[in-house]
Amino acid sequence: MRSTLASVWHPIRGVSISDLGRERYLFHFYYEVDVERVM
Repeated sequence: MRSTLASVWHPIRGVSISDLGRERYLFHFYYEVDVERVM
């Protein structure tokens, strides 16, 4: 999942993606504009 997102979307200040298991992921964005682009 990480490589797929990285290849199509380039956040401005970065993002951390943590695998929580059971097909759940935690996204931590470092810039508010990136959050707005996803929402």
